[in-house]
This record gives sequence, C-alpha cells and structure tokens, in this order.
Amino acid sequence: MKVTVVGAGAVGATCADNIARAALAEELGLL
Repeated sequence: MKVTVVGAGAVGATCADNIARAALAEELGLL
C-alpha cells in the first residue's frame, strides 16, 4: 500500500513517523 501525507509540519511528520513505525505502508511519501 502507498500512503501520502500532505503537509509535513509537526502533525504530518508525526503521522508519517507513526505509519513508518507501525509498518502500515510499503511506500510513504511526504508533500
């Protein structure tokens, strides 16, 4: 599964970090 987080501020970075740590996606993109 691919996940894109739009907005890499504090909330976006936290979401991306949690997604990566939980291994919920094979690809993670930040915009």
